[in-house]
Amino acid sequence: MILERGLSPQQTIFVEILLDAYDASGQKQWLEEAESLAARVLRDGRDKMRIEGGQAGRAFLRLATALHPVCRLELALKQPGSGLKITRDGRPCLDAKVPADIAVVYLPRGTYVVEVDGQRQEWTGNPISHTR
Repeated sequence: MILERGLSPQQTIFVEILLDAYDASGQKQWLEEAESLAARVLRDGRDKMRIEGGQAGRAFLRLATALHPVCRLELALKQPGSGLKITRDGRPCLDAKVPADIAVVYLPRGTYVVEVDGQRQEWTGNPISHTR
């Protein structure tokens, strides 16, 4: 990248390279660099992204999950049509009738109250690892 000329095309590849360095080293510096470059790419627009094969989307998704880990909640329900309510800090996150006998919900890391057909329990998620 030559700063006087702006970003070269397909910078999202470099976002992934920085995320690879972060994954390998655990050094926050690489994550911060990836976040900074991604913000500039978004500001400069689509012509700075490698859209083919979903590469840009994959790079931004990896960055998002590195910055904000995602947890998976999987619930076996008694029957289709069960009511499912999820709250965090007293605020509703989900209130739905589930059309199957299983529910899978992805949530940001945190502690939640999960209520299925009136039965409540607290749930704290462990982040899932991202895939490339």
